[in-house]
Amino acid sequence: MTLPPISFFRTLTSMVICGAIVSANANTAAAGLINQYDVITIGNVTTQNDIEGPSLIGGNASLATVGLNGGSQLGVNLVNVLGNLNGSSLNINNGGNLAIGGKVNTNVNYNGGGHLVNLTTNQVSTLSSAIQEIKTDSSGFAQMYSADSGFAKNTLDLSQSSNPTFHINYVDSKGNAIVSVSASTLTANSNANFGLTFGVPQSSISSLVIDVTGGPSVTIPGNEHFDGFANNSYLNSHLIWNFTDATSLSVGANLHGAILAPNADVSTSVSLDGAVWANSLQAGGEIHYPLYAGNLPSLGSTSSSDSAAVPEPSTLVMGSIAAVLLAGYSIRRRRQRR
Repeated sequence: MTLPPISFFRTLTSMVICGAIVSANANTAAAGLINQYDVITIGNVTTQNDIEGPSLIGGNASLATVGLNGGSQLGVNLVNVLGNLNGSSLNINNGGNLAIGGKVNTNVNYNGGGHLVNLTTNQVSTLSSAIQEIKTDSSGFAQMYSADSGFAKNTLDLSQSSNPTFHINYVDSKGNAIVSVSASTLTANSNANFGLTFGVPQSSISSLVIDVTGGPSVTIPGNEHFDGFANNSYLNSHLIWNFTDATSLSVGANLHGAILAPNADVSTSVSLDGAVWANSLQAGGEIHYPLYAGNLPSLGSTSSSDSAAVPEPSTLVMGSIAAVLLAGYSIRRRRQRR
């Protein structure tokens, strides 16, 4: 059947527009992985405590309950485990799904209408690669601090050893405020109670990042306190403790805000108000909301918005069809001119 020129053109136009729409959806991610998950690990997670928000686990997992206090998660892959799911049982609340790359070796209770999603080998591979974002985010924030001399105005005042205070006096044009402190300084006084002051409006800060350098083993003792960071819901969702060098991190105090330690095996003994993104996690306390709502690093990083630029199969198919139609249309026009 030969299409009239006008019908062919309309078909071609529709296909190109559809391809552009699919491509735009695939290429424009609003945020990175760290804005979407309460827990991200490259390796395993073990806990008998609650994780309130979505989890992306690159290895095996032994979990208790996921999905609390976060509203409806109906139809969402609330628990994503690229390896095997082990343990005694798992409760998934709010209608969330379990997406699994390996085997389910335990009982799963879907409380609210969720179901099992079996990930394909390609999906597991794609997610494994995407998880590496936490490494580029960590190094990206550290590079930002080095590149902008203004961040040096943000300091940790140690003049009162029992009450060291972070002073935030500089925020860049994108709303980033970064301060750097060594792990040895942060943990030097086990009875310290850390404070926080702002020389700039807190509302001007989209992301407050505390780069904690040094390691390889870092311990935040339980008798340290961070009262200056407590009872601040805005700060909890816009603060990152970035452990750039640690390969082992033991957290005995609630830092408030997210913990970014992509090279570290993290263990906790307390509940935390904020996300945890690590090499592996053994949580001896609950992992609470909020999700991180701040910026991705704007220097030296590759966000999931970048990785999303790889077209999905549907995009490739649509593009191929449009290309064939365009080629056919060109041939038809040349023949008509003869």
